[in-house]
Amino acid sequence: MDRKKCIIIRSNALDRDVRIPKEIAILEKKYSVSFIGWNRDLLTDQNYLKTQKIDQKLLNLKAPYGKLILFYLPLWWFFIFYWLLIKKWDVAHVINFDSAIPVIIVSKIKNKKVIYEVLDTYEDSMVLPEMIRIILMHIDKFFLSMSDCVILADDAQNEEFHGIPNKDIIAIYDSPPDAFTHVVKRNDSLFILFYAGSLYKDRNLNLDKIIEAIRDIDNVKVVIAGYGDLVQKIQDYEKEMPEKVQFIGQIGYNEVMVNIQKYDLLFVLRDSNVIINKYICGSTLLNAMMCGKPIIVNKGTSTAQKVIEEKCGLIIRGDNIKEIRQAIIQLRDDPQLYELFSKNARAAYEKKYSWVIMETRLLELYKNLS
Repeated sequence: MDRKKCIIIRSNALDRDVRIPKEIAILEKKYSVSFIGWNRDLLTDQNYLKTQKIDQKLLNLKAPYGKLILFYLPLWWFFIFYWLLIKKWDVAHVINFDSAIPVIIVSKIKNKKVIYEVLDTYEDSMVLPEMIRIILMHIDKFFLSMSDCVILADDAQNEEFHGIPNKDIIAIYDSPPDAFTHVVKRNDSLFILFYAGSLYKDRNLNLDKIIEAIRDIDNVKVVIAGYGDLVQKIQDYEKEMPEKVQFIGQIGYNEVMVNIQKYDLLFVLRDSNVIINKYICGSTLLNAMMCGKPIIVNKGTSTAQKVIEEKCGLIIRGDNIKEIRQAIIQLRDDPQLYELFSKNARAAYEKKYSWVIMETRLLELYKNLS
């Protein structure tokens, strides 16, 4: 019997993603999976294409991130519309609002099922005039209501939308697969903080506050990995304080996980005044949980609420250098507290956030849809 055909639509190439390849690996156990993507960075050497035998249709069109992408969306929508019309498929699994409109239109034409996955609430991922944001939010909610079911990256996103008009909603957290063997003993001679992720100014990451906080703390260092328009500033700090700051560039997912287990403390201090930061916890907390590492997070966020619930880190004001300094010193100098947070983090992963749990949710959703 032929497998049902699932087609995933995302405005990135798969080599710019961690979550979607994990979902594809799950779905390929039960379904025939293909992908429509936008190679907006014009990547020419894509590892995913080399290692995975998956049918991909890529729009090779250079395009920026942020507000300017709005001028390119009609071309992307036409690309989606065309391929969805001519391909055979049973379920369209669309990621984010910037791809949803043509998918849902074609699904109605062909009488097919649609799963709408909200990873980044598009209208909150950039600073927009409030009236435009409200209008886009209402449009987005309309297309959410037209979908057969909705996947959220965080339960808190329902609050962000002031309620999502769909009766079938689940949260699938971007947890890492379980690669845990044992808690790596924290370093005694040098206490090392680690951050890996996109490095863009408009996300208000407060990395400069972390660096300033450790400037005068003995035996503390921060290692940063990633790409974005903050790289030059981080490299300038590295030149100024080579014993305190190390920038290791863009690294792969597996190397990120190796570094998390090797170093002592994670942090995510994205400004909660940026709405998307407030409602989506992201992968840093989940990676820390899997590896059994404490974390420092910014108050007023979904991430902070989970850290409070699981007692696996410290909550501070992310723009307050004094509070950051105090939190780092406390975790450096209190091994009992550090160990407690470490155990609680791992327990939270096993009981609530493991990728096995997320895999079960995703497959159950697809099963109920068919």
